[in-house]
Amino acid sequence: MSKSQGDSSVPSGFFAQTAQRSHATANSSSRPAVTGTGGLSQQRGHFHNYGQPANFFNYGEPSQQGHVPSSSVPPSRKRGREEMFRCEPCDLELDSAIALESHKKSHVKCNGCDFEGAPKVVKGHFQSVHGKFSGNGWKNVTVAIPGCPVQRFRICVGNRPEDVQKWIEERKKRFPRSRPVQSEPKVELKAGLSTLLDGYSSSEDEHDDAAKPPAESPAIESSVVQKSEEKSTTPQKKPCHSFVRHGNCRRGDACPYRHDESLRKPKRNGRKQNGKKRDLLSNLLESDADREMKLSLQLVHYIVQSDFLRKRV
Repeated sequence: MSKSQGDSSVPSGFFAQTAQRSHATANSSSRPAVTGTGGLSQQRGHFHNYGQPANFFNYGEPSQQGHVPSSSVPPSRKRGREEMFRCEPCDLELDSAIALESHKKSHVKCNGCDFEGAPKVVKGHFQSVHGKFSGNGWKNVTVAIPGCPVQRFRICVGNRPEDVQKWIEERKKRFPRSRPVQSEPKVELKAGLSTLLDGYSSSEDEHDDAAKPPAESPAIESSVVQKSEEKSTTPQKKPCHSFVRHGNCRRGDACPYRHDESLRKPKRNGRKQNGKKRDLLSNLLESDADREMKLSLQLVHYIVQSDFLRKRV
């Protein structure tokens, strides 16, 4: 058939309408329409209201201006803290009944009573209620350590005020450190110290003690005490440290302290050795060295006087 014949037998626009219909049929078969309430059609999860804008967010349920209704909130979010599942013996809060049941399966029973709870909780309960250090008052406790002898103690358990006060009183009796020290032990200590110093004195000191005059009478002692009391009542200036140490004071007569020649310390010849200052050890051992030297001289003097070497020969 020629082109002119085809144009005369088929009306104008036939092929264009047929193509549009076939395209619409293909689209409708690939996207099935689901009709809902209110004349709404859904295709692939989208709603179309024929000319009105769609505003749906809750998986197929229409919403107004993007607001999610309160009925769509899960009930788990509504439940507050007071609705949580709680285990009273263990003082534990859980989120669901299943978690609470699985937790209760781990409970054990106390050997001394009907208390039930987790193993760690039951152990603490037994020690505080049925254990060695439970209760109130005084208890005798035996402590056995491997490799050591068994020891027994009487201890105070609990925190009752009367028990604590009794424990404090017994401790004060056993360790009386808070009592004031009396004057008599001080006198005995002073006497013991004087005897110790006398034992270290040499024989020359004994001769010096023998050459001393007898003690003065009580009347003279009382007069001396009265004079000393009178002197103590009168205010005296403190000695000048610079004058006592060096023999002079840069302030001179303007110094507010007392310049007394009798308080000056005599200079020691052995203060310096070969132009060098003596060390601390030499200063500490100076008195012991002097005493040993005196004892050595006394020993030599005794050997000479007793003719000890000739008697041996």
